Amino acid sequence: MQWVSTLQTADDFSDAVADAIAALAARLVAAPDLVFAFVSPAGRAGLGALGRALRGHWPQARVVGCTGGGALADGREVEGVAAVALVGAVLPGVTLQPFYLEAEGLPDRAAAPAAWAEAVGWVGAPPAGVIVLPDPFSFRPEPLLRGLNLAFPGVPVVGGVASGGARPGDHGLFLDDSVYSRGAVGVCLGGAVQVQAVVAQGCRPVGQPMFVTAAERHILRQLDGRPATDQAQAVFEGLSAPEQALARRALFLGLVMQPAQQRYQAGDFLVRGLVGADPELGALVVAAELRPNQVVQFHVRDADTSRHDLDALLAAHAEAATTPAAGALMFACLGRGEGLYGAPGYDSEAVRAHLGADLPLAGFFCNGEIGPVGDQAYVHGFTSVIAVFRPLE
Repeated sequence: MQWVSTLQTADDFSDAVADAIAALAARLVAAPDLVFAFVSPAGRAGLGALGRALRGHWPQARVVGCTGGGALADGREVEGVAAVALVGAVLPGVTLQPFYLEAEGLPDRAAAPAAWAEAVGWVGAPPAGVIVLPDPFSFRPEPLLRGLNLAFPGVPVVGGVASGGARPGDHGLFLDDSVYSRGAVGVCLGGAVQVQAVVAQGCRPVGQPMFVTAAERHILRQLDGRPATDQAQAVFEGLSAPEQALARRALFLGLVMQPAQQRYQAGDFLVRGLVGADPELGALVVAAELRPNQVVQFHVRDADTSRHDLDALLAAHAEAATTPAAGALMFACLGRGEGLYGAPGYDSEAVRAHLGADLPLAGFFCNGEIGPVGDQAYVHGFTSVIAVFRPLE
């Protein structure tokens, strides 16, 4: 197995494409079986030419990609310029099943798991991983993720929502040499490959875990038997002055997604925003559906927390690994990057610092990031999701 990545920028998008293909070709030991490509909005008009150029150079390669508000590869992250990031993978013994979906063609919510496997064209034992790249205007990813969670329990489902456009039709998704302005593209990988996910939500818990004792869907009424707003105020008053400043800007709620879990730490929570409050009723409005007796904990977020969260999760992943990573994809929120850290490249540099200084890595800045918490995939915000690929031991 070999992965090779490159990031190319140029005033003319066709020049960037030619340079990117040449950079891959110079380093690959054989023709790639799979190529991921992520391009800035400036290259939207050239996506068809990109697919044709890649398939013209490597006719057997499967090509999957989309537009993004920024692109990244090889430790570099660029935003606001014409760019193309490519990663080519030589994958002996790996089965690939690319797919294109439209929202109208998805199975209904009551469909059997087999219907969801059929929707993405997968047959046989569960895949090792699934990459999903939806368009934000025409395809809500949550129904697909629910279906894939049912069809492939415990299989990492990762990806990112295309970005960089302002209206329907602005984004480009491509599969081989076809270009779509709606729907979702992706690929299932199986056989001789391991796919593992690192999901860095950039938050840290504050206060103590509490039980949801009264809630209706998005309305959180009570925590540990007291009004939710009272509990939030008590947590706020117990914070340090810097933490209170963070909480004033944005306070989040982390939901434990594994009911049997007894101890909780960063990474065990699905983090969702608080979108409203009713002090008279003592209720909070949460951007997630809640269930009685669910364990939750308030969270805060800033650049330092994001750095620490990402570094800690990558360090734990590297420590648990028994073989070196062969390649990786990164799907980072548009709200991270230079806008969060004050300088470009932190997330990419952190991945390579922990998983290998020369690790082939490519990806883009997303409108939403897809990755698992526990054994279920969700759409996140302000998150970096890293898919790590290794040969099967």
